[in-house]
Amino acid sequence: VYAAQDSGATVHCAGVNMSVTQPAADGTVTVSSEVLDHYEEGTWTAVFSDAGSSGNPLTMSSGKATGSYVRVGSLVTVCGYFSTDSIASATGAIYIQGLPFSNTNYYRSQAGVVIGDAAGLDITVTESATGYISANNAYISLRIWNVADGSAGMTAAEWSDNGSMTISCTYVTF
Repeated sequence: VYAAQDSGATVHCAGVNMSVTQPAADGTVTVSSEVLDHYEEGTWTAVFSDAGSSGNPLTMSSGKATGSYVRVGSLVTVCGYFSTDSIASATGAIYIQGLPFSNTNYYRSQAGVVIGDAAGLDITVTESATGYISANNAYISLRIWNVADGSAGMTAAEWSDNGSMTISCTYVTF
């Protein structure tokens, strides 16, 4: 530990070992680490596009393309309010690119995305917006769910020029 004259402190360590204070896992789980070795918070820039990478981007509204994230260990939580001014030349399924970290390469780690609010979508009252992050990806696949057909990819035809949504998701990265 280094204590500076301005009362600041700098701690250099290889992580916080939790194994001494945690009870042993029962025989049904596998423990891969008991060391908390990463903390980070910041912002990320969302790009709505008609492809998981590259593609035709929608025109984002000024000041409404930045989300927040917190990473603690291997868990990442992202959130934000995002809005577009135009679908531009986008066609097909809509994705949100630009997540700060890729999801793990394990299908058991796929993550559901909560859409807390959405506006400017061309969907019916029996449909709702949802999304997920698939294994080994740094983008969100937007979906439309309805009681009759289940879920399908949200398309540019279901998003309007002034579409918007509030999202939140926690996923695993390594």
